Amino acid sequence: MRPCAREAVVGGPRRKALQPCLRQVSARDLERRWRRTTDQLGDRRTTVPAKLQVVCERERILDEIERRDPKAFAQQFARAGWRTPGSVPE
Repeated sequence: MRPCAREAVVGGPRRKALQPCLRQVSARDLERRWRRTTDQLGDRRTTVPAKLQVVCERERILDEIERRDPKAFAQQFARAGWRTPGSVPE
């Protein structure tokens, strides 16, 4: 798993160390975390530094989902409109 590019700006390695290992989190809890972070990003009261932390958490969540089932992950992106990994929809 690659470190979030924003970790150096927001929280640093100590903050990451406090995060529970996502490998131990159930798929259902990963989904809950994804939905919670969606709400946090949409909340106007969430500060910019807090939003950057949320973005880093979402990156780790996506990495873990992909690690568990790369084929299903790629299929989900295709259903969402992404043609191939790394492509941007027009």
